[in-house]
Amino acid sequence: MPAPAGVSAAGGAQLEHLLARVKHEKTVLRALAWEESAKARAYNRYTRDESKITAWENTMKAKAEAKMRKAQEDLDKQRANHIEKMKNAVASVHCKAQEKRAAMEARRAEDIVKAEEIASRIRATGKMPRKCLCVSA
Repeated sequence: MPAPAGVSAAGGAQLEHLLARVKHEKTVLRALAWEESAKARAYNRYTRDESKITAWENTMKAKAEAKMRKAQEDLDKQRANHIEKMKNAVASVHCKAQEKRAAMEARRAEDIVKAEEIASRIRATGKMPRKCLCVSA
């Protein structure tokens, strides 16, 4: 390329050197801009992924805590049911014991009345009953 009019050969070399330097600075600036852009994209991706992970973690924690609360409620219900059954069993045993005591008391009263009747008959007749093994003749 011929040197422009009014520019010497030494001036042309200087101009080429200046153009090369400008081109180099332009390349360096582009590289710097690309680097900044890549770093920004990486940071944005990291931030986006971090928020996704945090949201996932919160969701999983909430699910686990809900499951744990439900399990605790189920255990509480089972415990209450078992306690109720045991209380009912204790009440049933108490009721049956009362019935047995009442039956025993009634039988004792009948035995006393029967003994009084037999003693009255013995006094009236003077004879011992044949079944009576308590007194030897």
